[in-house]
Amino acid sequence: MKLYIAVVALATVVCFADAAKKCGGDGKRVWQFSGKVEQTRLPCKYFALKGTQCGKYRINITPGNVYLHPKWRLNSLWISVTDMETGAFYDGRADNKRAVKFYNGWKDTLFSQKDGTLNGEDLFNFDKLNRKTYAKAKNGDFAITFMPYDPDKKGFQLAQWEFLCYNVKEFLPTNYSEEVCGGLEEDKQASHDLQLSLGLDRRDQVVYYNVFTNPEIVQTNPKCDNATSLMLDMCDSDEMRVEAMRTCTQILRSNKHTKCVTKYACDPMDVFVDCVDWVCSNYDDDYACERVGKAIDMCRTFTWNDLSDRVEDRNCYKEFLNIVKQPEPVFVEEDDLDDNTDPGYT
Repeated sequence: MKLYIAVVALATVVCFADAAKKCGGDGKRVWQFSGKVEQTRLPCKYFALKGTQCGKYRINITPGNVYLHPKWRLNSLWISVTDMETGAFYDGRADNKRAVKFYNGWKDTLFSQKDGTLNGEDLFNFDKLNRKTYAKAKNGDFAITFMPYDPDKKGFQLAQWEFLCYNVKEFLPTNYSEEVCGGLEEDKQASHDLQLSLGLDRRDQVVYYNVFTNPEIVQTNPKCDNATSLMLDMCDSDEMRVEAMRTCTQILRSNKHTKCVTKYACDPMDVFVDCVDWVCSNYDDDYACERVGKAIDMCRTFTWNDLSDRVEDRNCYKEFLNIVKQPEPVFVEEDDLDDNTDPGYT
């Protein structure tokens, strides 16, 4: 897909004010309202905003990611906006292709309307500024931006979305973990506290746990729906669900490990689902174990909760070869070095 960009004079000048309360992200992370970063490396939808109030509106934003080797990418953005005074609402969806078409003048609106009693063109002003497309509430309360990606264009390597609430006096975010953007400055420790209360090993495992134990998220990727079903129906206790996240999330979270399981065009979500299936059988399903073994064969050791060692000890895949690389004292990836850096939202 080629993104052809014309140089145009903007009819409207929009200032994305620094004073705005903002949350945004891309295919692998979210910058919360508090300024903290949460990892979102999964080819699924998740609640970024769930009932956050800004001015007269209550807003839901549900991004959807995809894995296009070798990167996680933002693909879609579902929004729902409700006027709290009248109850009228608007549901819409944007994705990378739609944003490209809008940017180039081939579509009149950034979002395609899916439902609602509010008309999108009555609710929003749609426009573009620099590399971003945006929808700004006509009363000025908030704006939602979507910057599409084009792998062939240097300045468009990674799609990004952002929500900005300008009516900061009437801003009330939903708490983490109901929404990933969750909470205010004082809530920076929310994900860490939840990690400790659940018994997870890492803070970034919390997002996976929240997504795959939440049946309210309408997943469009059937593999994500399958993972949720396994977590809720096959795992027979919260302890088993935590065990699954401790054991399996490195498949999605670690860039080097994700690249390894995709070396033969294998979808990393297939491997993750097989892993959850195996753990939720209390590690008794040798067929699920074999599928995991084949997928992670000849990869560097999956160290989280000893996944590679468990496969090797079970001997469910006879030809399994565990590549031990020493030393590996710290989990740091070149791809992650800037994960806590704001991408330049303005």
